[in-house]
Amino acid sequence: MNKYKHNGFTIIEVIVSVTFFSIIASSIYLMSSFLISSNKIITEDYISEIFYRSYMERFKTTKISSKNTNDSVYSFDGKKSFNIKIKKTPNPNVLSIILIPKNQIKKTIIAYRRKF
Repeated sequence: MNKYKHNGFTIIEVIVSVTFFSIIASSIYLMSSFLISSNKIITEDYISEIFYRSYMERFKTTKISSKNTNDSVYSFDGKKSFNIKIKKTPNPNVLSIILIPKNQIKKTIIAYRRKF
């Protein structure tokens, strides 16, 4: 019979639990840092696209004088440069306006406008 009763954990149990905790904690940290960085990238692209679309809506209300235009506008996150191309569509009363960003997002934005 054992006279001494020991309460507590053995060193093996402590090592296993600390190892398990460190693996779980590091994976949670990596996952949360990835989500934060991807959210920032997605948000910047989304804000840039909204900016370009609002510029296109304002551009559609002005009188178009040339076929191709280079423009740049300052926004809260820096200078945004882009090309604007105007093309004819099969309908002679409608023009296609294509906005091509130079360095922010790689997506072209297309809008249509009636001739005045």
